[in-house]
Amino acid sequence: MKKIVVSLNGDPKGKAEFIHTLKNKGYWCWNINHRNVLSMSAYRMGWLGSRDQKYYTFIDEVNKLANEHFDFEMWYINHMVERFDVNRKAEIMIIHNCNENNHKYLLGNLINYYSIFVKSESCLDSELEHSHIINYYGSDFPETVLKTIDEMLEMQSEEEYIE
Repeated sequence: MKKIVVSLNGDPKGKAEFIHTLKNKGYWCWNINHRNVLSMSAYRMGWLGSRDQKYYTFIDEVNKLANEHFDFEMWYINHMVERFDVNRKAEIMIIHNCNENNHKYLLGNLINYYSIFVKSESCLDSELEHSHIINYYGSDFPETVLKTIDEMLEMQSEEEYIE
């Protein structure tokens, strides 16, 4: 099975529409976000579910500590890529909140890794260099998403993709 790993950044509504477009076309997508693991931990420690400033400060501080002590984000991404690799259904792994260091690592170590930035009027630029930029407010957004993903999958072989 051909598989790709995509770091998806940019406009939040555009990213949601991007994923919705893929799922409607029948692609099996696996979304990962290291911050979800931190949210589950916060919940177990008493967080009641309100995403307020207190919550975001906590997540940022725990994330910083976890990265300093355990290289948490990279560990999580590697762990999930290994699981994705053996999954017989998922074709596309979408990584959310991928930082620059992890992006560079993936770019150098996964031959099936791509980075997409969903551009909008309110989200014009990114700190990362992306392999593809898609305009969310373009009239052909869904078609562009599908064409981009189809091309990425077509470039992959059926062989194992982790170098």
